[in-house]
Amino acid sequence: DSQNEAILSLDSLNLTKSVVSTNIKSQKFTIPKNSNKNLIEFGCGSGQRSLIYNLWAKKTVHVDFDKKSIKNAKNLFNKFSTKKNFRFFKNSIEEFSHKDKFDIVLSEGVIHHHNDPYAQFKKCQKFLKKDGYFVLGIANDSGCFQRMLARQTLYLLSKNENEVIKNSKIIFSEFLKRSHKYSGRKIDDIIADIFLVPTWKPISTQVIEK
Repeated sequence: DSQNEAILSLDSLNLTKSVVSTNIKSQKFTIPKNSNKNLIEFGCGSGQRSLIYNLWAKKTVHVDFDKKSIKNAKNLFNKFSTKKNFRFFKNSIEEFSHKDKFDIVLSEGVIHHHNDPYAQFKKCQKFLKKDGYFVLGIANDSGCFQRMLARQTLYLLSKNENEVIKNSKIIFSEFLKRSHKYSGRKIDDIIADIFLVPTWKPISTQVIEK
């Protein structure tokens, strides 16, 4: 998400809201409305989805290790958020500390980019209140064959990062257009997340359940 500054229109904000709501409802999670709950998000990126999560809680905390992403997220919140109940922290999951525990802990598409995903999961879990909700989005080790094949194809054909970006827009143009259409994310952000992030370690739901 840090590849380009996030410029969010009202149309793309509404699309993001629709996608997030659909995904969360499909998991049987009741979306809070005007609640007194507090929420923390690990890996907020440039803040597109964070704006929606901010509507769910009385107070929200958003964490990301990337300086540019935090800056972009703050700009989005200052422009679009109707609340002033948010805080941003530039920090990694392993180094982050906070005195509070939270009703809702969120981490979507983040921990599988770490060398030890399970340790990241356990660290996030420490901030969860008893009987709270942990909304976790991870790459599952039984469902990433196509993505890993695409990454390997690009690495074989490309000499550097710029060529990976160029070749992905040629070889996987339909996929990128579809992802942009239904997620509201910029194409360069999708490429960065799927093809450029160096660490990709999917984990099984069985490990998480333990």
